[in-house]
Amino acid sequence: MTKPGSLQFLQTFGKYNFAMACPNVLAGTILIAAGWHRSGIAVTVWNVGSFVFYLLGGVVLTYSFGLMASLLVFWVTSLNAVNTLYSALWDYNNMPMELYPKVIKQIGTFLIPIFLVTNWPGMAALGKLSAFQLVWGCVVPAAAFFLSRRMFRAGVRRYTSANG
Repeated sequence: MTKPGSLQFLQTFGKYNFAMACPNVLAGTILIAAGWHRSGIAVTVWNVGSFVFYLLGGVVLTYSFGLMASLLVFWVTSLNAVNTLYSALWDYNNMPMELYPKVIKQIGTFLIPIFLVTNWPGMAALGKLSAFQLVWGCVVPAAAFFLSRRMFRAGVRRYTSANG
């Protein structure tokens, strides 16, 4: 049987209406540009490029983490606790990581790297990331995407329909 494309892509984006995201992307772009201008951050190829690069990395991380949380349904009977934990962890991203104690920053950067989603783009544009952090911001989204692909394949192999 010939597959028309990636099963994971078709299952996760098959019915997604990308046009619905356009107003949010447009409004976000306007707000970022206005904030960038008002804060006086230099508009250089490095600043804009690193911001966009880590922003896309954050999109990949968001997709991967959300997918991995959902894929646990193949191994557990209820996702209520998983969804509650995922939402609670995600709420930490609503504030800059600098507001949290050092231990929370370390956990949110290295153990459960949620701070890379919203903090890394701005920190890269401001030049506040070390060489290690720049590399970490590249490795983590790639690793998370790879892991989500592996989990998806394992879940599909494990899947049995209601008919048996």
